[in-house]
Amino acid sequence: MSKRRSHPSRGGVATLFLIICLAVLGVVCAAMCRAIALEERLARHERQRTQAWWLAEAGVERALARLAADPGYAGEQWSLDAAQVAGQERAIVTIDVRRAAAERNERQIVVVAEFPLGAAAIRQTRSITWNIDSQGTNP
Repeated sequence: MSKRRSHPSRGGVATLFLIICLAVLGVVCAAMCRAIALEERLARHERQRTQAWWLAEAGVERALARLAADPGYAGEQWSLDAAQVAGQERAIVTIDVRRAAAERNERQIVVVAEFPLGAAAIRQTRSITWNIDSQGTNP
């Protein structure tokens, strides 16, 4: 005679438990991947924002150097290719120099840096007033 088991098989319970554990692990992994992708996007945006800020600073320095050589300098649009921006994407720095209303030797310098070029460009603006007679001193 064959013996019948008096208790049900536990193989089905173990399989169900394993499936639940794998599902929870999959959800945790998906959440971690999403968090990593978000952090990468935030870090890239911060790098681009910092690069745009430094480009604006460079634009101010460029304007000051040009004003030292030519007091009639009125500004320019400075295009930088990827090789000039640490091998990253292209940028444009717009420099606008105007006479300040207060004195004829003062210039208002406004610099707008856009990086990277395109729909997602980040803009950084720097504005200073500079006295042409004070060449050699910091703004």
